[in-house]
Amino acid sequence: MLKMKPEDDPFVAINSDSELADFDNNFRVVAGPGAGKTYWLVKNIRHILRNSPRVSSTSHIACITYTNVASDEIKAGLEKGEDRVESSTIHSFLYKNIVKPYAFLLKEEDGTSLIDFARMDGHDEHRPIFFPTVSEWINSIDEMKMKKFKLLTDRKTQGNLLKCLESLNWHIESGRCILRFGKTYGVPKVLIPRVEEYKKRFWSKGQIHHEDVLYFAYRILTENPSLCDFISSKFAYILIDEFQDTHPVQTAIVKLLVTSGSIVGVIGDGAQSIYQFQGAQRKDFLEFAVGSQVDFKIEGNRRSTQMIIDLLNHVRSGDPVKQKQQGIAREGHNIHVLIGDDPAKILSTYEALAGGVGYADRTYVLAIKNETVSRLKGKKDSNEGSWERLRAMDPAKTRFLERIIASEEYAHERRFETALKEVLRIFKDDTDGNLRKPFKSGALRADIEKRGVAVSMLEFIISNRESLIGGNALNFYERLNDFLFECWQIRLQEFSKGKKKEGYEAVQVVDLLNSLRLGEESKSRVRTIHKSKGAQFKSVLVYLDSPADIAHILTPDINADDDTCRLIYVGLSRAEDFLCVSVPKTNADDERKLKVLNINVIRP
Repeated sequence: MLKMKPEDDPFVAINSDSELADFDNNFRVVAGPGAGKTYWLVKNIRHILRNSPRVSSTSHIACITYTNVASDEIKAGLEKGEDRVESSTIHSFLYKNIVKPYAFLLKEEDGTSLIDFARMDGHDEHRPIFFPTVSEWINSIDEMKMKKFKLLTDRKTQGNLLKCLESLNWHIESGRCILRFGKTYGVPKVLIPRVEEYKKRFWSKGQIHHEDVLYFAYRILTENPSLCDFISSKFAYILIDEFQDTHPVQTAIVKLLVTSGSIVGVIGDGAQSIYQFQGAQRKDFLEFAVGSQVDFKIEGNRRSTQMIIDLLNHVRSGDPVKQKQQGIAREGHNIHVLIGDDPAKILSTYEALAGGVGYADRTYVLAIKNETVSRLKGKKDSNEGSWERLRAMDPAKTRFLERIIASEEYAHERRFETALKEVLRIFKDDTDGNLRKPFKSGALRADIEKRGVAVSMLEFIISNRESLIGGNALNFYERLNDFLFECWQIRLQEFSKGKKKEGYEAVQVVDLLNSLRLGEESKSRVRTIHKSKGAQFKSVLVYLDSPADIAHILTPDINADDDTCRLIYVGLSRAEDFLCVSVPKTNADDERKLKVLNINVIRP
C-alpha cells in the first residue's frame, strides 16, 4: 500500500506496483516516460473493482485515454468479465454517454433544435471545403462587401481561410464556450463573430466534428445539472490518462462531475505536454486541484538505459520529478549526435550505427514536422494538395476514397481491426435508412450486414493493392463501384463527363497515399513525434530541422510557453536502448556542451 509523504514533499512517492489505500479521495499522479503508468492504471482498476464499495452492477469505472491505441492497451490488460470498466478516448466517452443520448436537449434561442440529432451518426475530423460549404457561408454574410469578391476568387486567400477554419476550437470564457480561430492570418474581422454560423451549417445536417463533442457535452451538462448527477452515479470513478494534454473544456467537464460525486484520478506529466496547437493547456494538469485530492509521483523508468535517463533528466531540469532506472540496471550504448544537412547520409549513418549494436531491423526516425516526415520518406511536396483538389470537386466521393485508402494502409501495416473500423465509417444512413452519398442505391439496415460488406471490401483492396495504387483516383473509385454492385448490388454515384471526372483522372492514387493523414495507429518507422506518443522503440533517431533546435537539448527550458523543448524531450524518451539525434549544423560551443553531456559527435 502507499506510504505517507514527508511533510516537506507535496507528492507521495510511489512506484508502478503501488495500490491506492484510500478509495474516497481524488488524486493526481505525475509519471514520466517509461514509468509504467499503464501497468499502474490497470493494476489499480482491478484493485478498485475488488475492494471499493462504490463500484456495483450499476456504478462503473471510466478509464479515459488520449488515443485509441492506449485504450486498446488498457482493455487488453483487463481480465475477461471486467465489464464494469469503460475504456475509451475522451471524445468517444462524451459522445456515447452525453452527446448522443441527450443532443435533443440543445436548443436555439427560438426553441428549435441546435443539431439534427436524428441524422447524427458519430463525429469526424473537421476538413473545411471551400466550395460549396465555405463559399455559401461567406455569401450569406452581407457585411463582407468587397472582401467577399477576393475570398471567392483568390486561391491563396481561400487557402489561408481554410487553414484558419481547420484551426477552429472551443474556449471557455466566463463560463461560456466560445468558438475561436487558432490561426487568424487572412481572416476578415467580420468573419470572427460569425464562425458559429459556419458550424451550424454542419449541425443542421447532423454532422459534428471532434472539437464539437466537448462543446456539446459541456453545454448539455451545464444547462441540465441533474445529468451531472446521473453520469456521476453511472461512473463512480473517472480515471484520465495523459491529462497534461487535456483541453480546458474537458477540464471543466471533469470538475462538474467531481462536484456531482465522481472520484477523479488524473495521470500525466507536464514535461510531455505537446498539444498546445490543439488547444491543450499544460497548466490544467500542473494546477489541477479538486476537493480531498492526494498527489503522487512515479519516478522510476522501466524503459530506458541509464545513459538515456541521464539525458532526459538534464532536459527536464527545473522540473520537480527526476527519473531513476527501475528494474535491471543497464548503462546502455553511447548517445550520438549526427551533424549534416543531407538526409540520405544522416539516415544511412544512423542505420549503420544501429546495425552495429544489433538493431538493423528496428530503426525508427522521429521528426517534429509532417513535411520533414514526407521528405525523409522520399515523398514530393507537390503531392500535398491532391486531397484538397479532390475535396473541392466532390466532398462526398473524396471522403469515401480517403477512408478506403486509409483502411488499405492500416491493413498493409497489419492493423486489420483499425482498417475495418475505417471502412465501416463509410456506411452512414440518412433519415430514411438509405446509405448516404456517395452511395446511390442500396440500404444496409443491420450492423452485421454493414460489417459483412466492409470485410469483403477490405479483402478486395488488400488483394488488389498494387493495381489499385498504381492507377488514378477515377479508376480506383470505379473499380470499387463495380465490386460493390457485383457482390452486393450496391451502387456508388457515377461521374458524368466534365471537369470532375477529368480532375479525378488526373490525380494518382500513390500521390493520395503519400499525402494521407493517418492517425496515431500508424506503424510507420518514420513518423512525427506527435504520432509516436505512447510508443517505445529499441532504437531512435530524433531528426531536428533547425540548427537552433539543439539548444533545447543543451540549454533546455521544459517550462517554456512553446512546446518545442517538450516535443524534443518526448522524442528522446521513446528510445529504450539506442539513441541518436541529428541536426543540420553546430558551432564549437555546441560541440563542447555535447561532450560535457557525454554525447558523441559524428559528421557523416
